[in-house]
Amino acid sequence: MKTKPILLTLSLILSFATYSLAQQSASDRYSIDNYHKSTTVNESNLNCFKNLQCIKRNNFFNGSDLSMIKNNRNRYDFITIEGSSKNEDLYAKYDHYGHLVSATVVHRNIPLPEKINRQLVSAEFSDWKMIGNERTIENFDERKIHYQVVLQKGDEIRVVSFNGNGESLRSLS
Repeated sequence: MKTKPILLTLSLILSFATYSLAQQSASDRYSIDNYHKSTTVNESNLNCFKNLQCIKRNNFFNGSDLSMIKNNRNRYDFITIEGSSKNEDLYAKYDHYGHLVSATVVHRNIPLPEKINRQLVSAEFSDWKMIGNERTIENFDERKIHYQVVLQKGDEIRVVSFNGNGESLRSLS
């Protein structure tokens, strides 16, 4: 019996570099349509990413051959999917049954929820300019989404955090 987990890494970096994750121009970077075209993981498919069989059935990786993904008989085996693009990083680990063990998805410079946008134009931030943002999704769970928005005013930089509902968490000056 093996005591050390065997790690099968599927390098999907090449599939992340294809059309679905093409770079966007600055003028349309924050549009919702471009966000859904340029990310593999989004609100519409979070639940599917919790199970390898669903991923194989739906193949969100732009025609990549996923036939090599097989559940392992040895209970110590894990399957890992990882990849990155200009605005998305994905890491997911599955058990030998194909069930999610852990995952992290990071999106950079995406359209923000309306609740966050309203706070960013409020009196508190009216003099600040957004220079970037990042959304992190843990375990493909809508309840474990948080945002960090990078703001600039002159030479000063501020990072403001929000939960998935757009409620302010704290400021990291």
